[in-house]
Amino acid sequence: MNSINKLLPIVIGIIFFQISHAQEMKISGTITSDDNGETLSAVSIKIKGKNFGTSSDFDGEYSIDANRGDVLEFSFIGMKTKYVKVEGSNRIDVIMNSDTQLLDDVVVTALGIKKEKKSLGYSVQKVSGDDVNVVKSGNITNSLSGKIAGVKINRTNNMGGSTNVIIRGNSSLSGDNQALFVVDGVPISNYSKNANTTKHTAIDYGNIASDINPEDIKSVEVLKGAAASVLYGSQAANGVIMITTKKGGDIGTKSANVIFKSSTSFGFLDQSTFPEYQKEYGGGSNGEDSWVDFPIGLNTVEKNAGVPFNTQASFGPKYSDKKKVYNWWAAYSESGKDKYRKKGVWKYAENDPLTYFETPVTLSNTISVSGSNESASYRLSYTNHNEKGSEPNGSINKDNFSLSSSYKFSNKLSSNVSVSNILQKAIGRSRMGRDDNNMTMFRQLWATNVDLKQQREAYEKNKKNISWNFILNGDKPHPSYWNNIYFERYENYPTDYRNRWLGNASLDYKFIDLKGLKVSGLVRASIDTYYMYYDMRIQKGSRSMQLAVINDLVTSGYYRADSHFKLFNHDAILNIDADINPDLSFVGLIGTTVKREHTSFTRAHTNGGLGIAGHYFLRNSMKSILPPKEYDTILGTNSLYSSASLDYKKYAYVDLSVRADQSSTLPQGSNLYVYPSMSTSVILTELIDIPHVSFGKLRVNVAQVGASAEFDKIVDTYMFEAENGGAVSGVHHTKKNPELKPESTTSYEVGLDLKLLDNKIGLDMAFYYNLTKDQISNVTTTSSTGYTSKMVNGGKLSNKGLEIALSSKDISLGLVSWNSSVNWSMNRSEVLSLAKGVKKEKLHKRKIGTNVSIHSTKGSPYGLIYGTDFEYHKSGAKIVDKTTGKYKVSESSSKVIGNQNPDWLLGFSNSFSYEGFVFSFLIDCQKGGDIFSVDMLYGLGNGLYKETSFTNENGKNIRDKVADGGGILNPGVYEDGTKNTTRMEVTQGSLGGSLPDKAFVYDASYIKLREMSISYDLPLGTEYFKKITLGLVGSNLWILYKNLPYADPEASMGAGNAQGFSVGSLPTFRELAVNIKLNF
Repeated sequence: MNSINKLLPIVIGIIFFQISHAQEMKISGTITSDDNGETLSAVSIKIKGKNFGTSSDFDGEYSIDANRGDVLEFSFIGMKTKYVKVEGSNRIDVIMNSDTQLLDDVVVTALGIKKEKKSLGYSVQKVSGDDVNVVKSGNITNSLSGKIAGVKINRTNNMGGSTNVIIRGNSSLSGDNQALFVVDGVPISNYSKNANTTKHTAIDYGNIASDINPEDIKSVEVLKGAAASVLYGSQAANGVIMITTKKGGDIGTKSANVIFKSSTSFGFLDQSTFPEYQKEYGGGSNGEDSWVDFPIGLNTVEKNAGVPFNTQASFGPKYSDKKKVYNWWAAYSESGKDKYRKKGVWKYAENDPLTYFETPVTLSNTISVSGSNESASYRLSYTNHNEKGSEPNGSINKDNFSLSSSYKFSNKLSSNVSVSNILQKAIGRSRMGRDDNNMTMFRQLWATNVDLKQQREAYEKNKKNISWNFILNGDKPHPSYWNNIYFERYENYPTDYRNRWLGNASLDYKFIDLKGLKVSGLVRASIDTYYMYYDMRIQKGSRSMQLAVINDLVTSGYYRADSHFKLFNHDAILNIDADINPDLSFVGLIGTTVKREHTSFTRAHTNGGLGIAGHYFLRNSMKSILPPKEYDTILGTNSLYSSASLDYKKYAYVDLSVRADQSSTLPQGSNLYVYPSMSTSVILTELIDIPHVSFGKLRVNVAQVGASAEFDKIVDTYMFEAENGGAVSGVHHTKKNPELKPESTTSYEVGLDLKLLDNKIGLDMAFYYNLTKDQISNVTTTSSTGYTSKMVNGGKLSNKGLEIALSSKDISLGLVSWNSSVNWSMNRSEVLSLAKGVKKEKLHKRKIGTNVSIHSTKGSPYGLIYGTDFEYHKSGAKIVDKTTGKYKVSESSSKVIGNQNPDWLLGFSNSFSYEGFVFSFLIDCQKGGDIFSVDMLYGLGNGLYKETSFTNENGKNIRDKVADGGGILNPGVYEDGTKNTTRMEVTQGSLGGSLPDKAFVYDASYIKLREMSISYDLPLGTEYFKKITLGLVGSNLWILYKNLPYADPEASMGAGNAQGFSVGSLPTFRELAVNIKLNF
């Protein structure tokens, strides 16, 4: 009996084991695609709810053990996941359907290689061509604001102005920090010209990446880390903006399309970005004592009856309807009998500088024709972009012709050819910086009694320089600091012209095209070439000024520069795609690139003025023209590169890359440098089930990339300059370095990519750390060496940051479909070291009318702002001088007064679709960062702004004498800590130059309604139109929040490292556009 009791459990277990295995079956079958009926290898098959499974082989066959009632889960990239319940049959054949949403996750990477986004071990973010073309800005970089995490974009408000694009912080202390632009796999130039046509100002000619026609763009991918861009070498050290252009239809299908697009936009001035003037006091520097004697006849003057003409401030007498004075027009006989030597009422101008601006208008028209057949495809497009600026006599006209074609010679050989021609002509571009431009005058050095309508009438009537600002030579006025405002725009204006060709041609040959093994070769040649000239004219009768970069003063002249540029890239690449076994596949390439860049430049100007007024050519020089400044450079880089990608069961990926560059701008022994990269990614959701997570990926990468020196940094040469009325030869001021090494950046990144709720919600997070060492810098040296500076390697700069991209797709809100995205990023930089003996390195060279500077200092973030600060009591309060009531200013101008780097950036976009209607908007934000306002320093100091005239707590205007109850009481304490009770007299400079620089540092935060649009697809389907789309688009519609007074905190001084200043910028204009698109 005991034996039976022992055997019974064993018998029962055997019975249950047999029953369970009787239900288990071996399921097998074939998996094919619904697109073309081909079998699919490497499809993942597993039992739902379990972590183990198998995958299909080369022929799409699979086999798996399962029980009746189990659910098999079939998944494959680009296909919708399919679920099949196991019934009675042991054979289950599956047809998988394409998932267009997942196909969107195929991105273009370095060298134009398409890869599944899920396989990437580095960060790539994609923006569609439609998204970058919502606003017809004429510059695609402007359209990326707020749409890519980790990308900081600063723009000018200038017509056709430049844009500063920084990816994951500045990596170079003194070199170029701009991203590389690549079109269809080929690098192009993004040269930015801010030409010095006068001594202290520059004209903003924009980035030439603006030549890329937004209407031709299919998508933009931003490669952020070194691992993503390493195959482009040293030119991609700052990241890559990859642009893929539109092509014709798919070869093998017959198609034809004609599309016409038209857009008209108008601008409306945002008054929050322009000064609000005080209206109680006019021109002058000394209150009621500012009046001047005015000539009313031969050797006869009327005492204290004239406006102070030779002044640039508005600290003059108080306005009074009862007071009549000789205004500026009374000094000119050209003003006519009713004004010449006639008095007028002393009052604030009826037409102040707000009336100077014109309505900017942009017209853009595009027509494109595309099609395909059994062996070829093509696309031809033409765009005319015409822009009238906000300043008088300012316009840009751009014609863009593009042609792309693909031809399939056979199943093995195919070709691609594309060519674009861009013709651009501009008149009256804006000047940047301080001095010699109307914006500096309006913002810093202005008399509020000057009426712009009268200035315009004076110019239009006489075509002469009838200036409001002059000195008297006897009774004859001569321009002093400023020309007539309209004379300046219609006579002293720049023009420029550019003819650019972009082209590439490639042949692709399939050596082996078998299932499981593909070997192909690509040869490609590309060219980027342009001719450009720009000039500047100074009409006779202008105020004495410095033409170009010479020091002698002229009252007329002509300056011209001509530039030719050619960039050639020749590529040869061998690609291998092999399935090693059903679980492991390999994709690799080996390639070479030969790059040659040739630039020639000539600059010349008249000498001693113009011989004949109004004739602008160099031969019209009053004196013999001095020898022009010329240079001719040829740069070269030879490169070899290779990459290998391993794919294990579609859930584990490893990428290895290496590139070697040989640069002509580095010395022998240092001009060949090699840099590797490694990235890996693991699809977590293929290993474990995570509730509500459709897709999860962890990625890690480490990479290194080099950066070469600029031209002419290693060999000492003689120079020949024609300046100051003579010719001078000698050595350069900078000692070159024959032992320079390339800069080196090492990048580390960890990222997480999640898709939730059946791919409705996406989350992409990345943490990175970049370290750049062996910085190539131009550092100051002692004059005893015979040089003022020298080229050295030295310095380390790190950047670390976090990026988060959150998106939602096709969220159903009843009948409305909602798509949304949030891009948030933060970056922290630190200067770990500088070159030996260097304490801080200056990041800008342009004169801006102040001693404030931006430097890099060891142990500090990149780009701190230095200047004078307040003196502070130990309690933290500002110290006030007991005698004057003014703040005490630090003796040192090397105080840290700001940090130009933002705390974080945020872009928030939404679109809502309903039965043909699409409504979308984009909010763009920056938190933190500091900006020094040169405009506020001078605008307040010279009494222009409303803050310089108001009623104080005593009921008196602050400009009244302190003895009469005027003045202001500065919050603060005396040196002994007691509260300040001494009132300060408000005179010229007391609210400006008497204060420390710190007083004019502002928080650069902003929140903007960057874009808003509504469009409607008309429900058509006639023989004439396939579709008609109408749209209304607004850009820069509303600055919801900012701290910087009277200017846009985004408005920069152009591309380059001289950021962190607000000086002489144009105001921002809200733009409203009407768009129409016709599909024939």
